[in-house]
Amino acid sequence: MVGLPGRRIWIEVDRCVRFVHDAITLFGRYINLAPDTQSRSCYYQARGNLRRATEIYGEIVQEARRIARPPTEHASEELMARKRKLLEDDRILVRGKAGAELERELLQDDLLRKWLGAEEIRRLLAHYLEQQEIRRRQLPNIKLRILLAYLDERLKRAQELEAKAKTRYETHH
Repeated sequence: MVGLPGRRIWIEVDRCVRFVHDAITLFGRYINLAPDTQSRSCYYQARGNLRRATEIYGEIVQEARRIARPPTEHASEELMARKRKLLEDDRILVRGKAGAELERELLQDDLLRKWLGAEEIRRLLAHYLEQQEIRRRQLPNIKLRILLAYLDERLKRAQELEAKAKTRYETHH
């Protein structure tokens, strides 16, 4: 991914969400369609969308790791402050410190709300706050972890439907 870290990652997240959503929709449609030429087209289109979503997800994970990487011991305070400001301006890092303040910030985040409902945000936030305590992760990166978890869940759902669709495909073709 080339470009400004935050802006580019949001574009890729949006693309991934669209491809995985289309894959889930098309696999569901294929599973419920009568076997014919049109249903095969639906199956192949769904597989292509899932493959693209999986590729984009891999790129997003790599970029997220690069962005969220802890500073090296040689990094100056000034450099780290500039990096943090850039990531906050690009809306990658959260500013809230904990609890209700953090939940409010995430629930009001229009980027997150574009892809996740309030209940999904609360569920994933609760999970990652618990992980925060156990694994000593950096709290400002929680938004990235929530988005990656959401994409991972959606990809797994699409893969489950793909397995059902493949079984149906092999039975009818």
